[in-house]
Amino acid sequence: MPSPTAQQSEFQLAVLRLISGGLAIGFALAGIWGEFESMWLRSVAIAAAVICVLFTAALTWFHGRRDLVVRSFLSVIMATVFLLGLTIQPAPLGTLSGFVFLGIAVGIASYEKLGAAIVMSLVSVGFGIVSIALRSTVPAPALGVFVAVAAASLFAVFGFRRVAASATAEAIADSLKDPLTGITNRRGLALGTSLLGALADRTGQRLGCLILDLDHFKAVNDNFGHEAGDTVLVAVARRIQEVARQGDLFVRMGGEEFAVFTVVRNIKELTLVADRLRAAVEDLAVEPRITTSVGGALQSSGAELHLEELMSRADRQLYDAKASGRNTVRVAAD
Repeated sequence: MPSPTAQQSEFQLAVLRLISGGLAIGFALAGIWGEFESMWLRSVAIAAAVICVLFTAALTWFHGRRDLVVRSFLSVIMATVFLLGLTIQPAPLGTLSGFVFLGIAVGIASYEKLGAAIVMSLVSVGFGIVSIALRSTVPAPALGVFVAVAAASLFAVFGFRRVAASATAEAIADSLKDPLTGITNRRGLALGTSLLGALADRTGQRLGCLILDLDHFKAVNDNFGHEAGDTVLVAVARRIQEVARQGDLFVRMGGEEFAVFTVVRNIKELTLVADRLRAAVEDLAVEPRITTSVGGALQSSGAELHLEELMSRADRQLYDAKASGRNTVRVAAD
């Protein structure tokens, strides 16, 4: 299933193709059947149609890096439509060109980043108002219809964008959470640790990694059922969240394995954090009773953060803790 960001990008691409394809047809019809005061304006219309066709075909090539190209294209198209609208004969066709700007404004409002969308859609509406005011034989009614439709359309588009942005943000946030416990999952690991790593650099501290694995958890599932196992996992997650320090990153790595990333000054402080977490799980009032083994490692002093290497060192300490009788803490030497 495509990600929310990919779906939004495909929607934007479809809007651009619709705009450029519609304009290509409009320019072609104007160039073939329109009555112009000079031949070069007919040539301008035909050239604009060709440009729109080429742009429609080229959209895929500019996908993901097209902001400046698209804005330049739309600006040129608006200026061209405005020029043709003022000179095309008969006047009703010039009036109709004013309403072309409504379609351009709606397309821009749907596609562009919010700031640019507001500015460019208002510019497009402005072009439409001027075109109708200068070309319409009944400017007041025509402008009334144009402004009313433009306001309603842009209000609807920007409202839809707000709802879509909220839904996208919620979907992204949900994708970074473990559905059972509600804590961060492995997808959110890189983002969270990069922020903590930056915090450690700014404060002259170091990033510590603690990996917790519940002891004999398979026996819980085997003897009491997976529902009881899920209850234990949720209770453990809630308890660790309660005792973890503010700003720590708590992650469910998978199964009964969790990780806590924290900013500390030294090995001694990391060990104290690890033992507090271990004791919190041991004292948890849940049936069946559960304990956890903890392995920890500290980012090398002054070294660039290599997350996989840091987690691998903590994981080796976890194996040592398991081999030492479980319900214990092992932290790698500095």
